[in-house]
Amino acid sequence: MGSEARMLERSGRVPTRDDNETARQRDRLLYLAAACALSDASDAQDWGARQVSEWLLLLLRFAVTSEARDQSAALALADEIDARGLQWRPSAPTFFRRSTHEVCKAITTLDDPKRAAILKRHLARIDDPVLKRTFRAAVNIDERTASSQSDARDLWLGLPR
Repeated sequence: MGSEARMLERSGRVPTRDDNETARQRDRLLYLAAACALSDASDAQDWGARQVSEWLLLLLRFAVTSEARDQSAALALADEIDARGLQWRPSAPTFFRRSTHEVCKAITTLDDPKRAAILKRHLARIDDPVLKRTFRAAVNIDERTASSQSDARDLWLGLPR
């Protein structure tokens, strides 16, 4: 019998210290692989959250500076976020790119009648209260916009005082 045959015959015996160590190493590697898989999933979520936070900060920066390079940076990041997970860039603007165009236009076009609605919709997307207050101050929108104030006055118009 060759050495391979003898190894097969001995497999029923109690494992040696080396066999136990190999099994422990294999178990450690399997555990690390599973932990890495879970970590990768959370890393992907963290990456997405960081990208969205950075996008919101770039829009705030554009609201403060109104410079074309800041708008370009926001659009570039929006394009990157929209293309995430795709093999190619989308041909039509998707959520982040479309939202960036709308918000940037609303920031620069002060006489646009849709400005307040677009900016309020964007403010509603911001979870961080400090960032929300800062953006609101940068675009000069308070809690009650001009359109809501005019609606409130119209409500009381025909009532006795």
